[in-house]
Amino acid sequence: MIYVLRYLAIAVQTVIFTTPLFFWSLFDRSGEPTVRMARTWVRWMLNTVGIEVQTVRIENLDRENPGVLMSNHRSVFDIPALIHTVPT
Repeated sequence: MIYVLRYLAIAVQTVIFTTPLFFWSLFDRSGEPTVRMARTWVRWMLNTVGIEVQTVRIENLDRENPGVLMSNHRSVFDIPALIHTVPT
């Protein structure tokens, strides 16, 4: 039953966060406030289900050159974990 309540809470958070994000993104060309709000939404989502994200060697990312980040998709929370972890 707790899992149903957690996923229901995520659904409510998604509606609360994505509705203003959609309209905000129509007018904001920089994208910075949108990314900040999305990261807040992801942080709330991960906290709701009790997921703790640990990052190892994030300082080794080369921010000057493009790269590809991959996840193993063992969970529906892989993408939120990447959004939460990867610096902008």
